[in-house]
Amino acid sequence: MKKISQNIIPITLALAAALVASAVMLQVTPNSSWMAFTGWVIFFLSIQTPLFLNVIVGVAATISALVILLTMYTTVTERTRQIGIMKSLGMANASIAWIIAQEALLISFFGIVTGILLTFILRFLLTKITTLEVEISLTVVIITFVVGLIGGALGALYPAMRAARLDAVEALSYE
Repeated sequence: MKKISQNIIPITLALAAALVASAVMLQVTPNSSWMAFTGWVIFFLSIQTPLFLNVIVGVAATISALVILLTMYTTVTERTRQIGIMKSLGMANASIAWIIAQEALLISFFGIVTGILLTFILRFLLTKITTLEVEISLTVVIITFVVGLIGGALGALYPAMRAARLDAVEALSYE
């Protein structure tokens, strides 16, 4: 258990710090890392919405990426023998990494769809119970969908690479 926490904590802190810093900044200059893309998404959101909402979006994106990272890391750890069998049968490293990434994207997709559906249900209930009018724009829904999928993909990177780098002999003897 100690080995798992030692591997996850630095990556978790780096992702959290990068995404929260991106969410707080109003002007982002591009660079070659993934943070630039996240920064541009947050910058686009800052044009559309107030700063407080940007911070909330950044924190939510960070949490979703971390949940996906931890879920997929646990999945890779639990399925080490199966990954070893796939590697021993000749499956390419890229194929194994793609399987893990697909699982993470599927989890992200269902989480995003559930969140959007719950938002529309809550909107319906608020308009029936109170006199509040809640406006949900298509742009915000699309941005939510894209940011959620990007968070899921980023959260899947480390577990997918870890699964791809496993040695077949060591993976088969794992238990």
